[in-house]
Amino acid sequence: MKLFIGTLVIITFVSCSSALRDYDLISQGISSQYQLFNNGETEYFDSMLSNGSSYSATAFFIGNDQLSTILNDQNNKDLTFYDDPKAYGREVDYLLWEICGSQEKHTKRYSFNLNGNLLNLLASYDFPYPYRMLGTGKRRFFPRIPAEEYVNKGKAAGVIPCSRYVSVVPTKLNVEGKNTFEIRHQVNKIYVFTYFYRNGFIKYYKKML
Repeated sequence: MKLFIGTLVIITFVSCSSALRDYDLISQGISSQYQLFNNGETEYFDSMLSNGSSYSATAFFIGNDQLSTILNDQNNKDLTFYDDPKAYGREVDYLLWEICGSQEKHTKRYSFNLNGNLLNLLASYDFPYPYRMLGTGKRRFFPRIPAEEYVNKGKAAGVIPCSRYVSVVPTKLNVEGKNTFEIRHQVNKIYVFTYFYRNGFIKYYKKML
């Protein structure tokens, strides 16, 4: 998998609040170039974070060679596998969905779909983010040491609890152009993300109207 994205593209398609935590958003080396566009409530989530709430939701495209880094992070908690990672070859990638909030704990209550196709859930786990106060809002950042240590050392105001879900994406399910990733919780509760795919590559992520 190859990604082609320039500095100007990152600036254009990442909101100001996301740019504050642009590098290592969810794991070492996973930056905003891998982030999917949230078709529903991106600005709403960002505004809640800036107003002091812990609630947010985002999604990322994870290459096959990045999976091990994601799943072996020292801050992962209660990692639960629903399938054997070794059961999948090189012809798959992954989509990671992350939802953060004071009451969020990972469960298997969600279903994941790509372009109308049900995806297998590989794993879910909890992940804490340390945060600093920025005015009345919270600025979270990726922890390179156990998240709680930032708080103990006075380098963070607290920890935001998050849940992560990793779904398996067979390469053949990607379509040329706009791809739609849906997470369903209830009949009337659907999170929708999109990314752009062309000629076998994730070329760039952009807002799809």
